[in-house]
Amino acid sequence: MIRVLILLLLCFGSLQAEKYTLSVAAIFQNEAPYMQEWLEYHHSHGVEHFWLYNNNSTDNYSEILKSWIKADIVELIQWPSVQQENDWSNYSFTVQTGAYNNAIQRARKKSKWLALIDLDEFIVCSRLQNITDLLESEYSHVSGLCVNWQCYGTSKVDNLSLLSDGRLLPNLLWKMRWDDDWNKHSKSIVQPSHVEHCPNPHFCVYKPGHWAVDTHYNACPVCPQAVYIDKIRINHYWTRDEWFLHNIKIPRYQKWGGSVEQVLNHANNMNAEYDDIMIR
Repeated sequence: MIRVLILLLLCFGSLQAEKYTLSVAAIFQNEAPYMQEWLEYHHSHGVEHFWLYNNNSTDNYSEILKSWIKADIVELIQWPSVQQENDWSNYSFTVQTGAYNNAIQRARKKSKWLALIDLDEFIVCSRLQNITDLLESEYSHVSGLCVNWQCYGTSKVDNLSLLSDGRLLPNLLWKMRWDDDWNKHSKSIVQPSHVEHCPNPHFCVYKPGHWAVDTHYNACPVCPQAVYIDKIRINHYWTRDEWFLHNIKIPRYQKWGGSVEQVLNHANNMNAEYDDIMIR
């Protein structure tokens, strides 16, 4: 009888186990040219599943995602929005966080870890190991991990599509000074079952008895107080190439109420120092 009970408990436990160790949730808009590289990179570095939220795209994203969806690696969710007067605030704190909260609900009991990032953000282990291996070996006991940005500029590349390989990672190698205050921003990798909700794209609120830490294990209720990139970081290709900066980024920020001068100042600061980690 005892043996039967043990077997039943073991079977029940296996049924309750998460299907994935690490998944990603991201919202996108007209980013088809960059999808394949982003998916291939993360899938090859330990991400098993993606929940991708389409926000009003008019490009050929469905063609890019077709094989990934067929392989059950990507789940595509339509997530349209209507432009508001203060569209940056509406997008960041209603549209984007709405997608993240939906993904958190989907990921509960399905994925132990869920990274809440964008398609211009790449999770990079500084010692170049598998992301899942790092999470499981060093952070398995935490509910959420706040991972600092490293913001990259255009590297004065006019148009990635005109290069022989057309890839972002080996060609955009200039970034903002590593410890710039802007790099105190972070994105979260969370255990969905420990999360209450996501009120901000940069942090989550956790259930009682659970909390997030930075990569040095300091409590991190919002964003890290310093820039830590010795273990893991998020390479944020904020401008992508010059074409994207001038044809997509600047018009998007103008729509959101930002100024051309502000965007160009940020872009210029993101070409300050060389970093070849992605070709190493």
